[in-house]
Amino acid sequence: MLIRTAATVLSVVSVFLLLPACSRRQAERAIERRIEQETGGNADVDIQSDGAVKVETAEGTYNAGGNRLPEDWPEDAPVYAGAEVQFSGAANPANGKPGAAAVLITADSASDVLTFYKAELKSKGWTITTTMESQGTTIIGATKGARTFSLMIGSSDAGKTSITIGVGEQ
Repeated sequence: MLIRTAATVLSVVSVFLLLPACSRRQAERAIERRIEQETGGNADVDIQSDGAVKVETAEGTYNAGGNRLPEDWPEDAPVYAGAEVQFSGAANPANGKPGAAAVLITADSASDVLTFYKAELKSKGWTITTTMESQGTTIIGATKGARTFSLMIGSSDAGKTSITIGVGEQ
């Protein structure tokens, strides 16, 4: 249900951000009503000036956007220094397992990014369980206790390296 709520939020927010005549508060109210219609419960939506969105319902919380990491990003989940956050999101469902994701971009090489993550994951207590490389993309899976860390590193034609991170519980 929280995933459906998140999808609703993203679709409605994208429409309201394109309409300059709408105030943030009008957008928040519209999204709250839409979520309440779909879930039958109360919703509190906060759209910040940088485009970040926070939704709270009885099912849990969901944060996305703002070109920054979620407030509750795990300290032991490494983030490549100097990389720009393109997207992030976090869900903390009341009846499920929390998780967070981020998409970063850097001008550094994929090789440098891979070297960083292999060393940082190990130093922060993660055990790398999977490594796969194919056509310029590297995927790493790691575990720490009951938690998982997934990483995808890819190079673009524009000379940038994308970094996609997911952190959650098994």
